[in-house]
Formats: sequence, structure tokens, C-alpha cells
Amino acid sequence: MVVLYTAGICVFFVMLLGELASASESRLAGSAGVVFAATFVLNGYVWLMVMVPSIHHEAVCAAAFFLMMAVYYAIKAVRNSFAMTPTQAAVLGAALGLAFGSRLTAVVDAMFLTAVLLIGMHLNGVIFREQRRLVTAGIMVFFPILAGVALMLYNYARFGSIMEVGHKYGASIYSQHILAGHAMRYDHIPYNLWDYFFRIPSAMSGFPYLDMHLFILDVRSRLGPAYHLIHYNELAVSVFWMMPILLFAFAPLSHRLTRRSGVQVKSYWIPLGVVALQTLCTSLFMGSAARYAFDFLPFLTAMSFLGLVMLRSDDRSILVLVVFTAVLSTILGVALVGNAFVSYFPFIRYPSPWLR
Repeated sequence: MVVLYTAGICVFFVMLLGELASASESRLAGSAGVVFAATFVLNGYVWLMVMVPSIHHEAVCAAAFFLMMAVYYAIKAVRNSFAMTPTQAAVLGAALGLAFGSRLTAVVDAMFLTAVLLIGMHLNGVIFREQRRLVTAGIMVFFPILAGVALMLYNYARFGSIMEVGHKYGASIYSQHILAGHAMRYDHIPYNLWDYFFRIPSAMSGFPYLDMHLFILDVRSRLGPAYHLIHYNELAVSVFWMMPILLFAFAPLSHRLTRRSGVQVKSYWIPLGVVALQTLCTSLFMGSAARYAFDFLPFLTAMSFLGLVMLRSDDRSILVLVVFTAVLSTILGVALVGNAFVSYFPFIRYPSPWLR
């Protein structure tokens, strides 16, 4: 299923790039879109997700797939003055519900996208213009609410609490820490933000030439109130170091571009909001891992492409820079795959009874 979900993410990612490129005034948008699509499909994070047979990877990829689908239809709605057909509203709403049904942290993204679309509909007079539009908005909201109620009933029937998703029943070296209620804490945020955006891998003499970090921090207070924090890192390093092409995400933040308005600026805020919320929720957890970066990486890559096309430049030197950073991102991804293969080899070589 991980392979299918990841393939679906790639398909909707390419469709999203096409939607964004068609609204661009730059003649290089089409060529840049091909480069971005190839880079995303070939980057090390995608191959990390598909190479390790893990239920964690399946949950992350499932949520990312449904969330990417929802973002695609949300941006289509933005480009159409927030108008949607009932079918599009149903698909978008169902995608949001399935996203947080697969991974609970996506619930904040579902709330964000639903709020943005409803506010946009209201400001554009779409909801109250005719009854059909009001029904469309109702359809979009209905499916996430239905998914939320179904998920809470399932959690209560299986675990005895509507907010318990079975996390505390997992057997690991962190079990006691999780049972004490320390799995999600705000003081994990600085550690995780450093890992995902600033930590640099170490050089090594042999393949894969870059050593990703694999460690556990156990911090306990000696004086004052009792304090115990565990932070682990599984191959998490700066995504900007591993994929330099992502630096284009900051292009629209320049003074020249922030003064612009229009459909591209509105579209930019959607992946930006998703990236910010996904990063915040992921950073609350007690550890960082390369697989968790996939919670926000697809949307950060789409945001980078949108940042590039918002430059409205036909200068071919920009395309050369895009190709250079794309090649570099692909090569660096090999190091991530190599580290993952070494670290997760016992899982990869697991003798499945289906293959006997």
C-alpha cells in the first residue's frame, strides 16, 4: 500500500504543478514543472518511504496522499473564485476526512483548508448566490465531520477513549515515557525544528559519504522541579540541505512579490499553511525521523515551485539554477537512501510468510 499511496502522491503532485503552471505568466513554468516533478519522484525521501516495509510509513503516505488530493482541489477552487461542483466538494471533503483518519495530525490541516474555502466562498459571494452553492459547501463540510465522528466512535469502541489512537499500546523502549503522557510536548519543538531544517549531516570516507544522525537524548533534571525529556533522531537532517531546490519556497517572501495580489498569491498561502501546520504537529512529537519529514515535504516542494513561477521571470539562467539544484537534490538523496538501507536492513530482509 505504501507504493500505491506514494505513486498517488506523485500523480497529484504532477497534476498540482500543471494547475499552478497554467496560471503562470512565465514561459519557463512548463519546463520548470517537468524538472520539479522529476526531482520529487526521484528524491531520497520518496524512495525511503517505499523501501522500508513499515506501518508508520503507510500511515504517513496515506495521509500525505489524501491531503495532496485535497490541496489540489482546493487550489482549483481558488483559481475558480472558490466555486466548486458538488462532485469536487465531495472528493475534497472525503479526502480531508481520510487524511486525518489515516494520521490524526492532519486534522488541523482539514480544519485550515475547510475554513479557507468557506471564508473564500463567503467573500466571493459564492455560498449565498444560489442554493446549489450552499449545498456544495454543505457537502464539503459533511464528509470531514462524518469522518471525525466515525473515528471517535472507533477509538472509543477499541481503546475506551475517543482521543486514544492506540499509541500507548505500542511496545517500544519509550513505552513508559509515552504512558506518562510525554509523547507530545511543546518543549520537543526546538529539537525537532533544528533536526528538520538546520541539522547538517556529517561527512564520511565511504559510501554513502554523508552520515545521517541516529541518536537518543535523555534529559533529566538534577535540581528544581522534576523534568524528563526524551528526544530521538532517526536520520533526520535539514530538508534544505538534502533538497536545495526547496529554497525557492522563500522567493515570494521578497518585498517585490509580497506587494502582488492575485490567484497565485492566494494559492501560495494554501501549501504554506499546510506546511506550517504539519511541521508544528510533527514537531510536538518526542522524536524526529526522516519519514516524518514526508508529512510536509510534498507540500513544501509544491510551494517551492509556486515560489519559482511567481518570480515571473523568463531569464533562462533561472532554469539553469533550477536544474542544478534539482540534480544536487537527487544526488544527495542517494545518501539518505544508503543510510536508511543500513539502519533499517533488519526490517527490509524480514522473511514474509507470504514469500515462503
